[in-house]
Amino acid sequence: MHDAPKTNRAVLSITAPRIELAKVEAEKNALPKNELELVIAEVRGKREPLNETEELLDSSLRSLQEELEVSQSDAYKQALDACPEYVNSGDFRLMFLRAAKFKAKEAARRMEKYWEARLRLFGDQIAFESRPIRATDLSEDDLASLHSRGIQLLPRKDKAGRALMIVTRSKFSFQSREDISRLLWYLFHVALEDEDVQKNGVVILGYSEGSIDIRDYDRKLNKVNFELVSRILPVRVVALHHFFDSKIMELILPLLLFLMGGELRLRYEQHSIARWDADRFLENLE
Repeated sequence: MHDAPKTNRAVLSITAPRIELAKVEAEKNALPKNELELVIAEVRGKREPLNETEELLDSSLRSLQEELEVSQSDAYKQALDACPEYVNSGDFRLMFLRAAKFKAKEAARRMEKYWEARLRLFGDQIAFESRPIRATDLSEDDLASLHSRGIQLLPRKDKAGRALMIVTRSKFSFQSREDISRLLWYLFHVALEDEDVQKNGVVILGYSEGSIDIRDYDRKLNKVNFELVSRILPVRVVALHHFFDSKIMELILPLLLFLMGGELRLRYEQHSIARWDADRFLENLE
């Protein structure tokens, strides 16, 4: 297993869209005070999950159904024909509603994109199985990426009931961008088997140690996978903690912040590599 071929690497463009950290702080400060306090509480694991009353669940599921009845997504319609018991199940649909904070229209659009991406990444034979994606659905290259431990789902949650995912740049290894997308798909679905994670979200800890070759920056890879976690998978990334001490990463960071999108940017925090000790950091955070 090797890093992506150099021919797949993007050249860092001086004209590429970017957002500086100062702009992120301005975006936070532009929020109403109560909204900013909720974001900070969520990042810190101090926010109580929404009280999911029977009335909320029933009304949200009805609203989601109404949105889906007018769907124009071919992939969603194919899934509805091929595995209706899975597509229509309350448990499956609730994952999307929780990811969208019970906004039915947003949840419906996410479901449509979910089936479009699932079909594209896995093909119709696997995509339309009446179940989540499993490790047995991954290719040999996907599994090699998993075993490289560049992306790890920790076997425990934090004290706030959130799943913990570690991304280690020096271990990142893949043959194609789709390997990473399929791996993320599988790992997030493993996390989502726990209903507490659906309600409380996922914390990502990004660790970028040592020297960084600017040629390793892959805009397309980052764009696709930020889109995957922000708008496609039924998951909420509630905090993204990034540890690095690299001048090159400081050049790359504004490009990443742009690709994250506004919701994830609000939950991004940068830290010195000296603070890296996952267990101790999480204890101090809580």
